Amino acid sequence: ERYRSSAVLGCSIAITSCEHHVLECSDESSLEMASLMEKARIVRSRAFLGMRKLRNAAVDAKKVLVQNSANREAQVLLAEIKAAEAYNKSVDKKLSKEVAKWVHTATTSSTGAEAMEEIDDSVSEENCHTHKNEGEHDVVSTRDGIDLWKLAMKVSMEICGVLAFLIAMFVLYPEDVQKI
Repeated sequence: ERYRSSAVLGCSIAITSCEHHVLECSDESSLEMASLMEKARIVRSRAFLGMRKLRNAAVDAKKVLVQNSANREAQVLLAEIKAAEAYNKSVDKKLSKEVAKWVHTATTSSTGAEAMEEIDDSVSEENCHTHKNEGEHDVVSTRDGIDLWKLAMKVSMEICGVLAFLIAMFVLYPEDVQKI
């Protein structure tokens, strides 16, 4: 991982340096600089691919192809990047479907439904009483001794986790989430 970061940094310096020198050199030197920049972009693209920064890798490979559409190495590299993107997309899709199935099971299963029903039943005024524990929050509990605060926190944390995951999936893959 560390050598890939170093490769990205080194190639970035080389590309910047070549871009600067292209402005000041002759046509023959400018072709040589363009060739060096192609090589540096391909190396940097491979490093980005290894670091799983697929967008950055694709940008460099595409820049090489814009300058030289016959560059076979850039074409192969772009195909590898697209394959990695397709694989990541399929894994994320499977994961989001599994989470959706898990949420559905948790909310419709007998234990999930019972927990939700238990919360509803426990909140009625006649079944609740409040007392203070030394140094803690007010404890609202039912006749059965269930601490509603702890139960509500547990349920809300699970809901927040699921929502955070779904939001992250929407941000990362908005077109796929809309298909689901």
